[in-house]
Amino acid sequence: MIFDNKNDNSNLKLIAFIVFLLVIFISGWAIFANNLANFFIWDAGYYHKISIENYNAYSKDTPAFFPLLPLIIASLKQNQYLITLANTFFLCSGAIILQKIIKIDLKWWMFIILTSHFFYFFLPYTESIFFIGGAILLAGIHKKQTAITCLGIAICSLSRPVFVLLSFSFIVLFFIEWYVSKKRNYTLIFYSFLALFTTACHFSYLKLKTGNWMAFFDAQKLWGHKIEKGITFPFELNHVAVGFFLIIAFVYCLVAIYFVLNVINFKIKSDRATLFSAIFLSSFLGLMINIQTPDFSGLNRYILCSPFFVYFLIAIKKNFPNLFSNQKILLFSIIAAVNIAFWSNLPLKNIITFFFSTIYFYFFYFFIPQTKISKMCFYLYCLLLLGLQIYFLNRFIHFLWVSG
Repeated sequence: MIFDNKNDNSNLKLIAFIVFLLVIFISGWAIFANNLANFFIWDAGYYHKISIENYNAYSKDTPAFFPLLPLIIASLKQNQYLITLANTFFLCSGAIILQKIIKIDLKWWMFIILTSHFFYFFLPYTESIFFIGGAILLAGIHKKQTAITCLGIAICSLSRPVFVLLSFSFIVLFFIEWYVSKKRNYTLIFYSFLALFTTACHFSYLKLKTGNWMAFFDAQKLWGHKIEKGITFPFELNHVAVGFFLIIAFVYCLVAIYFVLNVINFKIKSDRATLFSAIFLSSFLGLMINIQTPDFSGLNRYILCSPFFVYFLIAIKKNFPNLFSNQKILLFSIIAAVNIAFWSNLPLKNIITFFFSTIYFYFFYFFIPQTKISKMCFYLYCLLLLGLQIYFLNRFIHFLWVSG
């Protein structure tokens, strides 16, 4: 079984983890090559551009990233090898922290991480910082350690301004715990105000650097392009990739909301870290419906690349294996596909996308290959991943040929 720790081989664990580190390091270093920059992902080319402009975007007075990353990069003297190593260190440290909390087989945990987050963690970007911050936050909540939780909140809020959502998530958690257990935990209110304070410090930094409190949301100035209504995806798979990631993220939001409702209705009992992760993921549903960004990859990082998502996904599989049936996941997928097709103007040909997305969910929630259907889904999913790898390898060889 996926969460069975019996017959575990420590040597295989070590080898797999070393390979994991090497893949991330090599991929992170490779984006600094001029001709290969755009190969990995659209952001890579942009990252390379600003890396040679002292990490400023649009003008010398506009910071390209947020407080923590420029400070770390400056301390490493903009050395691409050191930056990539630091990025890898943050990501892997976060992975180890979550592994210690949830206590599942490491090789399965890495498999889940690598498949669903393949395109997003290779960049020396703020994702690794926010990942380790979220992991520390969850460790603090899980262990009921106030100091650790506060450290995680500070790192998250200084990594990404959207983490003002942390504040509202703690407020919701306070009222749910009050309703369910009849106890008022005012520490959660303190966490909420801390998230607001650190986020305010974040915006104060933007005000100091740009003269604009909301510089992050001023895409015309900060990123050099206008924000347009609708969703675009700067990747060659275009609509299929958009639909795939949108449906996945949408369904996770619905699953999280369903989980919270079950807790409120006293149908299940949840630990605080799992419930907080569910509340946090639920809050993104409104952002997805009212999305105003020029591409979906940024929002996708908060959901599919989130430590809260990973923790929630593993926790419900481990502790609530019977909560989500095949019929419920299929229903969530249909709701997501219909809604996304309605408000994002995706073409009807995304029926193919819906098919693969459904396989994706079936695999993630029910992957214990014991039945013919689950085995078929597993092999189809692996075939899809293999196809993507062959596609990327072909592009990689093409860029090498053109550049050299």
